[in-house]
Amino acid sequence: MSDFSFNLEDEGYAGFPEAEKIANRSKPTIWRWCNESLFPSPHRLKSPSGKSVFLGFRRSELREWVRDPAAWVEKQRGKAAA
Repeated sequence: MSDFSFNLEDEGYAGFPEAEKIANRSKPTIWRWCNESLFPSPHRLKSPSGKSVFLGFRRSELREWVRDPAAWVEKQRGKAAA
């Protein structure tokens, strides 16, 4: 399991720097994996003022992926087929 799992126990969202550490991959690789449904996709989040947008990964989805990446991928493929 990743050294960063303690951060995943919190609820909310993680940014790209944390996702890169969790996956031990670069931002371009994470984007490719997201497009191929191999990694949780980030969500667009607006700031309270509504002026800026933050891309964040749901920590609950990252926790599930860290526990068993292969099972997570199969679950996503099952959703796509339904």
